[in-house]
Amino acid sequence: SPYYFMPIDAGRGCPYNCTFCCSSHFWKRTYRLKSPARILEDIRYYYEKYGITSFWFSHDAITTNRKLITEVCDLLIASGMNIRWRCTSRIDCVDEELLLKMKESGLVEIELGIETGSLRMQKLTKKNLNLQHAQKLISFMLKQGLLVGLFFMYGFPEETEEDLNDTLELIFNLLDSGVNHVSMSFTRFNPATDITNRFLDKLELDPDMKILIRGVSYGFEDELDMIRNNKAMFPFFYHLNTPVRNNYQYAHFFIRLYRQYTHTIRHLRKLYKGDNLRFYRDFYNNNLEYFQQDMIHASNGIRNHSMQMLVNTVKDFDVPYLHRILSLLQFEDNANRIKNSECDITIQEVYDFNYIDYKMNLPIEMYSDGKTEILLQKKDGKVSLKVLQIT
Repeated sequence: SPYYFMPIDAGRGCPYNCTFCCSSHFWKRTYRLKSPARILEDIRYYYEKYGITSFWFSHDAITTNRKLITEVCDLLIASGMNIRWRCTSRIDCVDEELLLKMKESGLVEIELGIETGSLRMQKLTKKNLNLQHAQKLISFMLKQGLLVGLFFMYGFPEETEEDLNDTLELIFNLLDSGVNHVSMSFTRFNPATDITNRFLDKLELDPDMKILIRGVSYGFEDELDMIRNNKAMFPFFYHLNTPVRNNYQYAHFFIRLYRQYTHTIRHLRKLYKGDNLRFYRDFYNNNLEYFQQDMIHASNGIRNHSMQMLVNTVKDFDVPYLHRILSLLQFEDNANRIKNSECDITIQEVYDFNYIDYKMNLPIEMYSDGKTEILLQKKDGKVSLKVLQIT
């Protein structure tokens, strides 16, 4: 399967000191990588015995020791094994030269923790990334054809609305540049981390934690009592009440919406002129019916009614090209239906925009007047698009 990657245990530990991470604390800020020869031996075993050609190097920050990871790459290149591999690391532990070496040895995907788009929060969390340099390196990876996955968090104790807006702006810009996957989640309070130790007394049980909701629904009341009575042992199930956490608790759903309606969201952002939080507030306030229960119900609402929720968000905007945006939204929704259908399906519809302008990626306010009839189809598992008429 092109989606399967055999895990390879590559090593342990992280020498950095991010305030929210338990890995460096657990391993006492030490780092080790198995010997390059041992890693190659493990790969060769599965390659020769089972014919596995895709591997995932399990390590929090595998490229921290540049010398060792370079040796791993050299051995893989010399081995003649035609493999694909992916890994997780820090973006300040790679550079263009190393990435080219890794790609030559079979790297196809790299996952990186950025955490926040705010320079202030980078310092407070001790992540200390140079965000401008990070964006340049990510652009380089994409140009090399590498898949890039990024991780972000929000709801840090000291985080402000301005910090969150910076994070959302960075995420949207990275998605626009072609980043393959972005994950955004609440700040997690892991045992014995710096932020957990500082705020443990203020943490409250998180009623929206999916694991808790599902656990209670299956009758695991004893486990819930154990979590309640041992906060220091199970802080992961708790959250800190902050203005950002409480007022923007569904902001991470924006990332899911972007993946569904990439072009539409891109144009909608221009309507808000960089004010991502106003975009969120309109989205929330115009769709309260979906947000009046727990997180799971809100998630299901967005999954099943996302197009209507976006229509509700912007329907009162007074711009002459709003009809084009809404028609583009319908087009992308139909394309998603075709793509995700498990059976053959055909959708033939007329859209209120010029498809040539859309393909040229023009700003939607510069689209020429016109309509486009498009046939979307899935047949025998293959998706196709045919422009029937442009008027």
